[in-house]
Amino acid sequence: MELLQAIQGRRSIRRYQDRDVPPESVRELIDAARLAPSGANSQPWRFVAVRSAEKRKALRDGTVRFAADAPLVIACCVDLDAYRDVGRLGAEMRANGMFDGVDATTAVFDEFVRTEKPLTEAALRSNCMFNSAFAMENLVLRAHDLGLGACIVAMFNQQIVREILELPDNVVITALIAVGYPAQSPAARPRLALEEVFLKEI
Repeated sequence: MELLQAIQGRRSIRRYQDRDVPPESVRELIDAARLAPSGANSQPWRFVAVRSAEKRKALRDGTVRFAADAPLVIACCVDLDAYRDVGRLGAEMRANGMFDGVDATTAVFDEFVRTEKPLTEAALRSNCMFNSAFAMENLVLRAHDLGLGACIVAMFNQQIVREILELPDNVVITALIAVGYPAQSPAARPRLALEEVFLKEI
């Protein structure tokens, strides 16, 4: 499928056929997410694929019913430790030649690669959550490309779902992604016109 066609044709799907998502498709979805860009190549995303009926039933206590009833629920998580040593990440970028021939030697960049001060917990979460959005978009576009439907769900109880998934303290759930073969074909939702979002060219 051509990329623009995938972007234009993707829909948030909330009703699914009673049909399992093959294990190889699950791996393809996670692999597409894995290839997303991230700040300083931190790659903070982590994923849990929930396929068992028992675990999906348990998720009903922690999220919207349609998501828990999907044949596959992918918990998109972030590892806060992945971005904790921001100075090391910046130094690695420089050491690996990422900025060779590129004028990035501003005061802001130098501060980024040399800082020894740890990021605050709020900054860690913000950076990780921001980066995980790229991975989630890759995943849902690949789902559409494979003939699957997906819906990113932000309505969930962090504590309940964490306990069901048995996650360590450094891993935080960003969103749940319900996935399955579509049992609906919704029309495109309204989008703002290009002129409304493109403020100006200067």
